[in-house]
Amino acid sequence: MTAISDLIKEYSVGPELLQEAIAGMSSAQLDAAPIADKWSTRQIICHIADFESVYADRMKRVIVEDEP
Repeated sequence: MTAISDLIKEYSVGPELLQEAIAGMSSAQLDAAPIADKWSTRQIICHIADFESVYADRMKRVIVEDEP
């Protein structure tokens, strides 16, 4: 079983991993959608940022509810 502290550490390094993954990409590369009808890298990163508050709320509920 994974310790809570390990999960928190994994979660906290997420933004750094995303920054490293896109480091050096040009605006054109970030906006490219090489597969038709699929999101660009920039759209995916923005979606992750937008969803962060929803994810944080879910984590809080899991922590405090008896049967999340």
